[in-house]
Amino acid sequence: MFKKAVYGFVETGINAVEIFLRLHLLVFYSKEKGLNPAWVGLALSLAIFWDAAIDPWIGRFSDRFRETYGTRIHLVLIGAILSAVLLVALYTPPHFANPKALWTYLFIVCLLFNTAFTFFTIPYSAMVGDYTEDRGARSQMIAWRMVFANVGAIAGIAIPGYYLARALPDVYAQASWLIATVVLGAAFIGSLAPPPRYVQKGEIKGNSLSVFRELLIVKKNRPFLLLIAAYFVVNIGLTFNNAAALYFYRLRLGFGEQEIQNLLLIFLFVFSASVPLWVWIARKWGRKTALVTGALLLGVSQIFTYPLLPRGEVGTAYFWAAIVGGILVGSYVLLESILTDVVDYDTVKSKRESFGLYFGIWKFSAKFSRAVALLLTGTLLDWANVSFPDIDTPFRLSMIFGPAVGFFFILAGLLIIPFGLTEKKSLQVKRILEKRDPTKLTSPKAAL
Repeated sequence: MFKKAVYGFVETGINAVEIFLRLHLLVFYSKEKGLNPAWVGLALSLAIFWDAAIDPWIGRFSDRFRETYGTRIHLVLIGAILSAVLLVALYTPPHFANPKALWTYLFIVCLLFNTAFTFFTIPYSAMVGDYTEDRGARSQMIAWRMVFANVGAIAGIAIPGYYLARALPDVYAQASWLIATVVLGAAFIGSLAPPPRYVQKGEIKGNSLSVFRELLIVKKNRPFLLLIAAYFVVNIGLTFNNAAALYFYRLRLGFGEQEIQNLLLIFLFVFSASVPLWVWIARKWGRKTALVTGALLLGVSQIFTYPLLPRGEVGTAYFWAAIVGGILVGSYVLLESILTDVVDYDTVKSKRESFGLYFGIWKFSAKFSRAVALLLTGTLLDWANVSFPDIDTPFRLSMIFGPAVGFFFILAGLLIIPFGLTEKKSLQVKRILEKRDPTKLTSPKAAL
């Protein structure tokens, strides 16, 4: 239990940064620094495209690093230190008289930060496969990550929210320093209980193929392709949601800073509390059924609820956005739990462990979809005229935050429906890996 909790605690720093960036970076550079939202979206998207492109290589590098040194924890610590330094640099730009120079600074620092953050997050995510091969134990570890992810999200909301609500000077600079400290503290605590070093005995060999060859092999893993397509789509919806949230609550619903922070914190509390509920539902119905149900209900709720929320009525918004929305978003945690089964499925077929590669591709998908979404979001926010609100701004924000986001959640649910790696097959894979029987590993199709 201790190792599971310590492993999950690292996610506190990761998600604090993610939420801080998603909610405030576009607002900081467009509202505080005066850059056009579309241009800010372009800079963030270009940096993320680069970051996404290197994810599979960093993932495979972490696999080889572990094969050589027995652990990935050194990569996690180095990445955490660099990420903390560059996070502060993002929110403390020098004064530039020329907007083009500020845009260039934003782009370059984003590029460096995203690269460092990848060296932090991908080896960390892949470590779940280094601790244990037991599906139940991995699901518990991922559940711990989700719990601490929400703790981090609360920090990512509450820290800047504290400074914003009090109108303190240099809000974002102060918040970035504090969140950088959270990142370093969480990474250090996570290093106290690294995965055990264990030596493979020949059943599953290290991978000597090039990344390009491995990517061609991954393309044949149909369950993974369906899962990652759904993950790609749902992340577009989540990015739309996160990037437009502050504008929607301020300009469409007319909420003050304290009301917004309270809503977001209630949402995260409900989201955290819903994780055990979705784990229980997944055991009763199966993870695929639970995930599809949650995604479809979330999409329908998003489409019809947010455009109808009455302006200024805090209680109604808290109920639908924070409580109902928080419960339904909890189904999202099942995606990564299913991913570990898909990687085990590939291990049985290929006789190679490639957790780093698969999580690298997983992160690539998340970042690529986020880059696409940010590029579109910047343009949509410019269309909504959030810099200089007019009579059409509230309606246009409702369309972005409601139907546009809900469409992607529904599409993600539909993509999961043909997912063919059933609970029964996953259990068969687990038994094969537990036995580590070379004769069975050479004929995975017979077992599946």
